[in-house]
Amino acid sequence: MSKILAIDSSSVSCSAAVMVDDKITASQFINNGLTHSQTLLCAVENVMKLSGLEIKELDKIALTVGPGSFTGIKIGVATAKGLAFANNIECVAVSTLAAAAYNGIYHTDKICAVMDARRNQFYNALFTVEDGQLVRLCPDRRIEKNELLNELDNKTLIVGDGTNLLYDCNFIFSPPSQRYITAENILSLVNSGGGVSVNHEALSPVYLRAPQAERERLENLKEKTK
Repeated sequence: MSKILAIDSSSVSCSAAVMVDDKITASQFINNGLTHSQTLLCAVENVMKLSGLEIKELDKIALTVGPGSFTGIKIGVATAKGLAFANNIECVAVSTLAAAAYNGIYHTDKICAVMDARRNQFYNALFTVEDGQLVRLCPDRRIEKNELLNELDNKTLIVGDGTNLLYDCNFIFSPPSQRYITAENILSLVNSGGGVSVNHEALSPVYLRAPQAERERLENLKEKTK
């Protein structure tokens, strides 16, 4: 009997869910403004309790590893590493953008997952759907808004928490309730063969850009060497 815990803390919301033998037994989605360090472990405890399971009984822990919020991704990866190390559990790393795109799994044309990367840029990936499965059209990337617009048409479905930044364009927009990443999406992706299985020691964040503290350190270093 396969038992999988999924967690996400890569954006403003966080969530946790459990799947037992292809059936989601419990899930919790939180978007209350509290930090993920305050809410993620509580969500994990809640869904495990509702599923009648202990962590040591899990076969896999699936999680989003980025791109997205640097702090949120770090919390999610650290949480998964801690649980997996203590209980010798396999991890499955899932793209945050693929998890967001899964909200458009029933769309028949191009799906564009976008997250705000600041500085008029997006974290982005493009997908289509074939036989009920997401098919990538490009790797996860950081891209300028104008460059991205050149790749899209008015049949494109926009998903993800950066959707509102494209309201001035002529696209199809997912409803607000379907813009957030959920742990249930992660489970669906993993159940259909998505994600990359890794040992907890090899699990690492995917940032696509250096965290702000590192960028500031490099800028200061440049100033000192002038």
